[in-house]
Amino acid sequence: MFGARKGSDFKRPRQNTKVEARPTTTAGATDDLGKGLSGLKIDECGIYAEDRVKESKYLGSKTKNGVQTIMIAPPGSGPGDEPLTFIADSVIGKGSFGVVYQAKLAGDETKLAIKKVMQDKRYKNRELQVMRLLRHPNVVGLKHYFYSTNNSKEVFLNMILEYVPITLFQAAKNYHDRQELFPTPVLKLYMFQVMRGLANLH
Repeated sequence: MFGARKGSDFKRPRQNTKVEARPTTTAGATDDLGKGLSGLKIDECGIYAEDRVKESKYLGSKTKNGVQTIMIAPPGSGPGDEPLTFIADSVIGKGSFGVVYQAKLAGDETKLAIKKVMQDKRYKNRELQVMRLLRHPNVVGLKHYFYSTNNSKEVFLNMILEYVPITLFQAAKNYHDRQELFPTPVLKLYMFQVMRGLANLH
């Protein structure tokens, strides 16, 4: 099997045979990356979150000079508790059903993303259902979610997510625009993270 020859041509290797490492022709950075990843496995991808993110209560929003301020009451909040205030200052993505804002929690410089999606009864949106089940370093994390309405009584799902500053497409395009090849160590790292995230999703 696997190319083993039959009869006397086939010889078993001696038990004391030493196998010497062959020198590689890859760059040193690639070798270092390989050493760093050698102890990790694709199937070691964490577990589903036992305590899922619960719905927050939407308290209202206001817009001034193009900056939107959104206030919510997280689960378990009492009448005297301070609401969470998020400041959404720019649009970073648009789609057929919604928009994504770059935001931050008031008093905190940590960047977040707020994805606002219209809830169309003709389509079943399972994104929130899936996001609430996931907690993994290679899957964008859900922090809070709430529902809001507009003057036309349309309902919107708002998900406050971890902020990802650049997409894989944008990273590849940056190298293409500079007429440079995607560095092998960086490519390996991206693919490893993508595979770990997919393994957790499935």
